[in-house]
Amino acid sequence: MEWRTVALTVLVVSLCFLAIPIRVEPDTNNEDVKLFQNYVTRYNKSYKNNPTEYEEKFKRFQRSLRHIEKMNDLRSSQESAYYGVTQYSDMTENEFLAQALVPDLPVRGEKHVNAPYHRLHHSQKSTNRVKRSAGIPSRFDWRDKGVVTAVRSQGSCGACWAFSTVEVIETMYALKNGTLKMDQAFGVRIKSFACDSFVDAEDELLTTVATHGPVAAAVNALSWQNYLGGVIQYNCDGAFESLNHAVQIVGYDQTADIPHYIIKNSWGTNFGDKGYMYIGIGSNLCGIANQVSSLDVL
Repeated sequence: MEWRTVALTVLVVSLCFLAIPIRVEPDTNNEDVKLFQNYVTRYNKSYKNNPTEYEEKFKRFQRSLRHIEKMNDLRSSQESAYYGVTQYSDMTENEFLAQALVPDLPVRGEKHVNAPYHRLHHSQKSTNRVKRSAGIPSRFDWRDKGVVTAVRSQGSCGACWAFSTVEVIETMYALKNGTLKMDQAFGVRIKSFACDSFVDAEDELLTTVATHGPVAAAVNALSWQNYLGGVIQYNCDGAFESLNHAVQIVGYDQTADIPHYIIKNSWGTNFGDKGYMYIGIGSNLCGIANQVSSLDVL
């Protein structure tokens, strides 16, 4: 055997015993295909018989899967928000914004900032504010009082502001008259209403919810596309300019490991926790304290 052949043989055999780390990326495509097939069936997507659109939606679905993995990696506890496939997971972020949210909500909101019914709550705590905040329950949920209507779905309609407002009217009517009737909402006379900013004053927001009733709040819901449950703590910009959705705050829980607001959404009972969501208290997460509306009925 020639020396070159011997040398080559030794080299090959030696390599078999050497621990040479080779990074091989997992092939997720097959698993993604199965997940997407189940997804299309589960949500009865209209493009299931359109090969071109099906392929494009699959690519968007894959992007959502990778984003879901990234978001779940940020969880700090079992109570933190967790993410997965929802009815919106086959959309790009821009599509989600256009179809489920209200991109021009900040423009609409600016019209109310200088109105006489708009009130700005300051961060400096007065003695009365401390007493009021300290005097409210550490946990409060208006659903326990039987005055919150069932979760609705706005569908592709972008009238989230109308849903949240009507829901507040329904509850305030029930508190005033002792009956919860959804068909009464459009015959109710409004006594007064206010639009408040509780940025840096969320203790006042908690007091309002506990002592007055549920409120409607403008929020930034762009990061909610794949939300399944738990308390949102991160990656939810609170800037006024980022507001794009409206929800109802029906309660809060300061006894939880992650103190949070209880949010009633309008994307149906299949979204989130049977239609509800939870947002951490204290950092104006998702812009929850920027623009909050309350009202009284006759």
